[in-house]
Amino acid sequence: MEAYSCSSENLEKVPEGLLKKENINFPNVHFDLDQMIALSNGIRESKGDLFNYIPFCLTVEAESLGAIINLGDERVGPRAKECRYKDISELLNINYDVDFNSGRIKTVLDAISEISKHNYVILNVNGVFSILSSLVDSNILYRAMRKEKESVLEVLKNIEGLILRFTKEALERGCKVISYADPAGDIKIMGQKTFSEFSAPVTYEILKNTNDMLKNEILFLCGRMTNGLLKTGLIEVIPFEVKDIKNYGEGFLKVSKENHMSILGNYCIKRTHLNASEMKVYGIKLISHS
Repeated sequence: MEAYSCSSENLEKVPEGLLKKENINFPNVHFDLDQMIALSNGIRESKGDLFNYIPFCLTVEAESLGAIINLGDERVGPRAKECRYKDISELLNINYDVDFNSGRIKTVLDAISEISKHNYVILNVNGVFSILSSLVDSNILYRAMRKEKESVLEVLKNIEGLILRFTKEALERGCKVISYADPAGDIKIMGQKTFSEFSAPVTYEILKNTNDMLKNEILFLCGRMTNGLLKTGLIEVIPFEVKDIKNYGEGFLKVSKENHMSILGNYCIKRTHLNASEMKVYGIKLISHS
């Protein structure tokens, strides 16, 4: 199977005129419920997509753990202003029992509740290392991975717990697709040894436990992470040829339903709107390593 190659295209560009039409402004759209819903609906409608995407940034989970976030503007999205935590011991003392009834994470969940009444929702969930990248300097983290392995593994487990609780809450609110990606935990960035030791095991646990929560929903794994887990022997990728579809989103819904596949991936979730009458959709099977 050919490895997925991420093209890093700008697939999230806000349609021209939408902000003015819906009275949306930045950075308010990242914490105002009505504006968040309006932007998500507007992007879906302009692209002719089947799905609403929530949220519009990669910082919601990290902010709930105390990350200092600059919400940016229309041109530059939210990002960490500075790394709040200076060492692993500080990360061990964070309260990971996040309150989903306050902050931007509440707004995201409330948006899912409202949008899912009428449309499919995709929740973009950030992976463990991408969350960590907004909390602590990468040099400090990688040094700790060499010298304080057990402490780092404990931090990863704590963040895993947050991700799973967030996912469970989103599913209960009506979310159709959980999209999981972890660019900072990619095998090409970490190298195979570090990836196999840290990123792959925690990702596998998140996938396995999320899969156990699913009923008729879908878990979608980023193509880059699919590549990494394939190389470590933790997953099997199963190709399906799909015909008579309008776009990729319709294709993966069809594969999931007809083949009882709850985990899909090896592609980019941002491409659900792209036109295609036939294409390959990849199912993913977790390989037990107990």
